[in-house]
Amino acid sequence: MPVRRTREDGEEFTRLNVTGHVLAEEMHEALEEFYASEPTKLLLYDMSFAEVWHITPDMVLDFVRRAARLGARRPGGRTAVVAPGDLQFDLSMMSQAFHALESKKVDLRVFRSQEDALSWLTDKVSG
Repeated sequence: MPVRRTREDGEEFTRLNVTGHVLAEEMHEALEEFYASEPTKLLLYDMSFAEVWHITPDMVLDFVRRAARLGARRPGGRTAVVAPGDLQFDLSMMSQAFHALESKKVDLRVFRSQEDALSWLTDKVSG
């Protein structure tokens, strides 16, 4: 499966690793599964090994709208996206821009490195 979910032991942190050619339905399914149980405050999407050349702006907007609707269950949550490749990063930044228009409940930020994403996610001070 292109989207694998893990919850870090003892932490309020979930990681979604996206690999290969992922379909919109698979991303929606992973999102729905994340919110089906008690969602963690912290969520990391690792897109480092995802093939995204086929993703369109409409697909991004559709996903962001669904995430924003579900995000109402996670007020004050933080979502980080790791997108080291140029196309991954550009699409993720589009997602961040759409998210800013659609949701005020969850903070979403895009990073090129996992280290920076984890640092922001686990930072106890607003930033």
